[in-house]
Amino acid sequence: MGVNTSVTATTVRINEANQAAALKRLQSGCSAHSVVSGYIVDEQEFMQTPFLARALELLHMECELDGRDLVHIGFAGGKNDMSHHIWPLIEEFVEQGSAVSTLFETGEVETVRLGEQGDDQYAESAHTDVSEAADEFLGEMAGRKITDTELDAIMDSEGGIEFVDYNRSTPLLVACENYRWAVQRHAEAMVEDDAEVLEEAADRLGIHAHNLEIVLRRDPDMTACDKNGCDALGFAAQSRNVEFVDRLLSHGAQVSTSTFVDAVEGLSVAVFKRIAGNNAHLANKDLLIHACAAASYEPEKMEMVRHLVEDFGCDVNSKAAEPIWTMEGRVGRHGTPLMAAALTDDVAAVESLLRAGANVHATDNYQNTALHYCSGQTWVGGNGIQSWFARDENPQVIAMLLEHGADPRARNAAGRTAADLARTSQDHGEPESN
Repeated sequence: MGVNTSVTATTVRINEANQAAALKRLQSGCSAHSVVSGYIVDEQEFMQTPFLARALELLHMECELDGRDLVHIGFAGGKNDMSHHIWPLIEEFVEQGSAVSTLFETGEVETVRLGEQGDDQYAESAHTDVSEAADEFLGEMAGRKITDTELDAIMDSEGGIEFVDYNRSTPLLVACENYRWAVQRHAEAMVEDDAEVLEEAADRLGIHAHNLEIVLRRDPDMTACDKNGCDALGFAAQSRNVEFVDRLLSHGAQVSTSTFVDAVEGLSVAVFKRIAGNNAHLANKDLLIHACAAASYEPEKMEMVRHLVEDFGCDVNSKAAEPIWTMEGRVGRHGTPLMAAALTDDVAAVESLLRAGANVHATDNYQNTALHYCSGQTWVGGNGIQSWFARDENPQVIAMLLEHGADPRARNAAGRTAADLARTSQDHGEPESN
């Protein structure tokens, strides 16, 4: 792995029996390395910690737990990615069959299998089937109306309506994403006292309504997904616009498990009800966590939380099957709605969940409790858009959790308490300890 990379998938596992030896090797090897030693967050703590997970954190790495084994070990990426220096130190302690997939800035994906003699390595290009003309045309759809003639011409050259840009988005996906944002901006402009802003928003909405209609007339594949796994109906569900949802359903779009997540993150109960209809069996157990992870200042958040708990029957102690990234940070694997609400400093959501029976002692895959999440420091990596900071309600959330029995002495997999995490953030009110 190189410097300008990001880890996209990893199944690396270090068994409990090998962790002490791996830690010793890391501490001796990294401290002696002239380059790596300069990137250790706190070299003194790095040399003294008895926790391999904490040593990895101090190297800008993160991992999860499976029982007592460390798994899913990965780097935050960017300038602090010292993977090409560090992996050789721990490779011998990695269980056979472990693999790491890395995305390079060039678009190549490299998969390396570790712990076996003769690492199996291959790379594949993500852009080989994309033409510059197709990418340019789809990019122009963001700013102007396209014509039937233009679209037909590029369809002839690309072999149909399913051509893609460098983001793996088809004309339908581009049109739906553009329309999704135009719908939202127009709704916001409707409540602003500015005729010029409203006129501009209406013009943009008209452009993207036109483009969407032209694409829909070509009977595109409604199941196509972009590189993030979002399909056309997903963009509609995010838009908070029931008419947009109905329009795609009338063209054959099918509700899926991910559609429910998109509807919840859109925070429109009306859209959620329309999606649910006869499809409730497709909903997964993470929905309430997604709702609680929304920013506390979103006025529709609590309506969605209450609907999911009181009307849809979501479990207040459900656990996330996979990590959930938000603007506030990350809710880890096996994280709960209460952890998501604590991360967002949402007093109303925390109070509602506790009243409904949320467990303050529940832990995520890294042994963090909801109290740990009040620090905003329960994650290492990310994609650069996360911007957590303690809100005015943060001390109130901490006090509420402590009043309901949260243990300030509980330690996560790196041996850190909530107060330890809080001390790493200058803007955070520190949880009390006994």
